[in-house]
Amino acid sequence: MSTAHPDPGARLRAARIAQGLSVRQLAGLSGCSASSISQIERGIVTPRVDTLVALTAAMHMTVAQLLSAEGEVHAPLRLADRMAIHNGPLRCEYPLTRSALSNTEIYQLSFDPGGTSEEGLVVHGDSQEFILVMQGEVLLELDQERHQLSVGDCMEYRSSVPHGMANVARATAEVLWVISPPDRGGERRIVAPLSGTTREQLGGLV
Repeated sequence: MSTAHPDPGARLRAARIAQGLSVRQLAGLSGCSASSISQIERGIVTPRVDTLVALTAAMHMTVAQLLSAEGEVHAPLRLADRMAIHNGPLRCEYPLTRSALSNTEIYQLSFDPGGTSEEGLVVHGDSQEFILVMQGEVLLELDQERHQLSVGDCMEYRSSVPHGMANVARATAEVLWVISPPDRGGERRIVAPLSGTTREQLGGLV
């Protein structure tokens, strides 16, 4: 069995063509620039998860559906076969779900010391999100509240509540992130900066 990683650019191009969309049309529907879409399709850049969410939502599908191939659903997803999506130098995301679970998407998030989920607190849609800390520690900010989570700790919240995660410790943190139903293109907006206390802790890691 092949262990080739899915090529998001090639699959994006195939899905776009299958729906009879030009690059410019997809850009207009998704809010992403035509040049960014072209670079993703040609493999010049690796898309962020939020970019994939916007592009797939514009085509009425999920990220899991885009990255899954026919016949894959009932086969194991081996560790070596996971696709890594690097969102900056300190954070990496690994999609774990396939199209059979299109009502739920699951990711493994890896944060190096100082890594954050976003540059600030974000809102997007109104899905239920659940996180479980599998390694290390993370700081979860929900609106005006701060929660320090260690291995085995978990928490759930609505994606419409301003939220963000940060690794303020000096060891790598691994988090299981579940969102249901998948974010189908609700505008993702940064509505507030991380708290001053969190920024100070991140600054102390430099």
